[in-house]
Amino acid sequence: MSIQTIVIEQLTTYGGSELNVLADEVRIGRAVLFVNEAAKALTDGFVVSKIASVIDAGQAMDFAARIKEVPALNHSIVVQFANLSGIPEWKLVNRTLPALEAAGVIEFRVGDNNEIAHIEEFVGVSKSVARQTVDVLNCLKYSPIEYAFLMSVDIGAMSPLTENDHLQQISRKGASDSDAREAVRLARVTRLLMDVQSQSLRETVVYSPHIWGAKHVRMAEFMRNLPPNERDELLQMSDQVLSYPGIQTRRLAAAPGILKAAEGAGIIQTAQVLTSTGQQASYSFSPLIEANDDSLVTSEALHQRKLFVAHMLYGVEQAKAGYGKIQDPKWLVQKLIERGTVGPATNISTDYVLLEQHGVVAVDGNPGTRAYLKLMKKEIAQAGLEWIKNLDSRDASVPQVGTDEPLKLFRSPEQNRNHSASQVDNESQEVIISAVLELRKEAQQSGFFL
Repeated sequence: MSIQTIVIEQLTTYGGSELNVLADEVRIGRAVLFVNEAAKALTDGFVVSKIASVIDAGQAMDFAARIKEVPALNHSIVVQFANLSGIPEWKLVNRTLPALEAAGVIEFRVGDNNEIAHIEEFVGVSKSVARQTVDVLNCLKYSPIEYAFLMSVDIGAMSPLTENDHLQQISRKGASDSDAREAVRLARVTRLLMDVQSQSLRETVVYSPHIWGAKHVRMAEFMRNLPPNERDELLQMSDQVLSYPGIQTRRLAAAPGILKAAEGAGIIQTAQVLTSTGQQASYSFSPLIEANDDSLVTSEALHQRKLFVAHMLYGVEQAKAGYGKIQDPKWLVQKLIERGTVGPATNISTDYVLLEQHGVVAVDGNPGTRAYLKLMKKEIAQAGLEWIKNLDSRDASVPQVGTDEPLKLFRSPEQNRNHSASQVDNESQEVIISAVLELRKEAQQSGFFL
């Protein structure tokens, strides 16, 4: 899957368009599923009718997930599962199952008595569930307003914006101005968008309450004060990070000043890698990652997971070849979780300084020697593995703009907002490396690795 910004063909006729998605398939699919959850609380039939295809796609995938790996399915059981997903029997046979089959999610056959004689599911087999959801939505043929509605939900997740800026972004995705306004109204009714008045801007700020929490006003004020071209550049960068968590910061399509501003405002979060040989790299993540996460409950744990994933990606992309370069991060992390240790490899002795500093791992070995990596915080690795599994393969088409300004030590987003990369000098690097190597030496002498 190419790592590019959102590319969506303009809608020209009712019910005849497809989402021509590249990097954003996962987010669009998730948006559909979010809508399905929100729709369960809707009682206004008019609102439901306006986003019916989006709801139908969400219900269809909810049903498919329920029957996944369930043995001995018969007509009665299938109908019961469909009812649990909010799908009546007539709709299951005439709309839901045909759409799922056309999207390659299931295969089914109806017998002579008009009952389901055979059904087989392929949930998450050929594609992720989110991408399959997009395929189902395409098969159900949605309206221009539904398209604009999904764009509104997606843009609200990218960044809080003033209402005018939010509407402009929807229109730029191909929706008409009237459809954009109706989409925002529908997003508010479903509570996938909320608004608040900014006293300084004297405008309404719209935002996704599931993503941005209390940061919405400050973020929108920051975005509103940017020149239009810089605002567009920043949203494009936010889209990159949403689509590709763990992307190298230097590969983001934004100038250095925009990168610093985005990090300072909290639109992107970074994790840095520092090796004992002085090599550095910076990896970027979106706040959306934390908002969708329920496996780690503390802010520090979430930061440590970013740090862990960044180091695994560094091992794949920038570690020294021939000295234990990571070939398959999923396999390596799985073995680290199962065994508690991996190695030996020379790169282990040099490349995990900041993970050692945070107590996530311990290294048994001196710099330049073949060392072992010992896992200290299993929950961080387990949670990190879930992110790594969802990462797409690296793509050379990602802009190589040379704007990477990595920090020299790991900071939380709050600390990053108060420090620029240039403020951390070589002496600080030396202090960190020296302290970690001293801790490693003490651990070896105390018999910690025995």
